[in-house]
Amino acid sequence: MKVIIILMAIIVLFVISSFCFENWDGSAISIPEELVVALEDEARIDAEAQALTLSEAIEMALEKNPNINSMVRALRRSQYLHMAASKESLPTISTDYTFMGFPRIPEMIYSEEETFPLTDSTSFSWGSHVKMPIYTSGALRYKKTIAKLGIDVSRMQLLEAKSDLVQEVTINYFAILRSKRYLSVAAENLIRFIEHEEMTRKYYNAKTVAKNTLLMVQVKRANAHQELIVIQKDLKIARAALNVSMGIDIDSQFRLEDISSYRKLFFSPKECFNTATNHNPSLVAFSYLQEIAKKAIDLEKTGTLPKISATFSYYKHGKTPALAGDDYITNDLLIGMVVAEWKVFDWFKTRDLVKAKKKEFEMIIDNRRSVADRIALDIHRSYLSMQAAENRIRVAEKEIEHAEENYRISRLRYEEQVAKSTEVNDALVLLRRAGYDYHNAFYKYNVSLAKLERVMGTNIEQVWR
Repeated sequence: MKVIIILMAIIVLFVISSFCFENWDGSAISIPEELVVALEDEARIDAEAQALTLSEAIEMALEKNPNINSMVRALRRSQYLHMAASKESLPTISTDYTFMGFPRIPEMIYSEEETFPLTDSTSFSWGSHVKMPIYTSGALRYKKTIAKLGIDVSRMQLLEAKSDLVQEVTINYFAILRSKRYLSVAAENLIRFIEHEEMTRKYYNAKTVAKNTLLMVQVKRANAHQELIVIQKDLKIARAALNVSMGIDIDSQFRLEDISSYRKLFFSPKECFNTATNHNPSLVAFSYLQEIAKKAIDLEKTGTLPKISATFSYYKHGKTPALAGDDYITNDLLIGMVVAEWKVFDWFKTRDLVKAKKKEFEMIIDNRRSVADRIALDIHRSYLSMQAAENRIRVAEKEIEHAEENYRISRLRYEEQVAKSTEVNDALVLLRRAGYDYHNAFYKYNVSLAKLERVMGTNIEQVWR
């Protein structure tokens, strides 16, 4: 492995020297140590770190991200609530143990002189009960249906969380690729400015350019150096952001797949919205929320409808905690009851609750319309941004070609002292900007595509399971 790292470092230094390691007159250029270290670090990561494709990063995030684990637990919670609602129609068994103490023993009075005690000063009893609902006017059925629909809502929320995570990982992945390409552009730009500074210094020593010209080039070189440091920082932050979204150690390092092409989308905005209507988890969840609201209205209406239940109880009484028999009362008692309950009047409380649930249903309808409008806007925004980025990629390619040729000519003209140093400075700025614009346009295209697929719901085709 050490041999590989050394070879990669040699290759990096060879690449540097291939375009500007030597000055225009063959003299050596002093390369900043920070630049060498930065490129050696990237070479070491590419040689030593584990390879990671975008699909692998997404799979790792879906497996380890704590937010997904939390949503999975929320889904399990909904499933348990449905299981609990399904068991409300089953008989329940309960038991109780009672102790009673009387400050004054109750008596049956036959006459002023003759009384009969009904019990001792203390009494113990144990009871067992079986209770089962027979008829609830559909209340239990509605509760079960609501709980089942709650599972579907939780499943959509889980898919929404997965979809958000896929988008986040995709954006972070391309952010790293952009930063790596920015680093390459910044490194080339710095070395070219170093070469230009050495050339200008020789002309200054020869008294052919003013000191102010040399100072201006030195400022440009220092700014290029600072720019490289900032890009190194951005690259580290981008790597940390990807690691956090994947739910792994923040300092983990991977060798990312270099994606140099972009996927095209052959859908119109209207087709994208139609796809979102059927696949976006937020919109799909609203169909279940509407059904829940309808069933909640029906459930509240059962508040004033008749209900029937059956209860079977067994009691055993005694004078002692061991339930020893009583001389006057039967020790065992078995009771069976069928209870019909009908709430005739509750001061219109049930009516008010029903109206409240109807308002909740209307709120869900309004919220769905609002979310649909927001999704339509997001689709148009992402679609147009993607088109603009695609056009920008084509323009930036021509800009790079023009900037490279412009720099070559300006450099030759400056060597012949028929052009000023500012012409080379401007050419280098133009070349650097063209490189940044191209890589940024590529990044923006993929980010816009990721956002568009997220809002359409198609980025979860790999996790819709």
